[in-house]
Amino acid sequence: MSPDQSTSTFQKNLQSIIQRTGSQTLIMTDLEGGTPCNQSLLGTMNQPDVLVLSGMNLPMLLEALNCRHEYALPELARHLLDVGKTNILNSTLRFQEQLKDEGELDDFMN
Repeated sequence: MSPDQSTSTFQKNLQSIIQRTGSQTLIMTDLEGGTPCNQSLLGTMNQPDVLVLSGMNLPMLLEALNCRHEYALPELARHLLDVGKTNILNSTLRFQEQLKDEGELDDFMN
């Protein structure tokens, strides 16, 4: 959804895309409660073969592209949620722990 796009235009485009993709459509949005998520939910509430996931991150998107044909829609959604959660990390802490485990933290910090 572009900043200058109206919700009615978004809905028309969304329905066109869903018609082209057929059943088992997954919509991934950035934020729950944001306009793309809300409009996707409103536009698909009577379409049981469409699921909307919010909170998408890059690992989820890449995994969706790589394994979209391996799972049925509900299983794909569960799998992507797991991928998304496991790829949210405190990288600073992990890096410090790795250096500490390797006995290199003191050398790195000095």
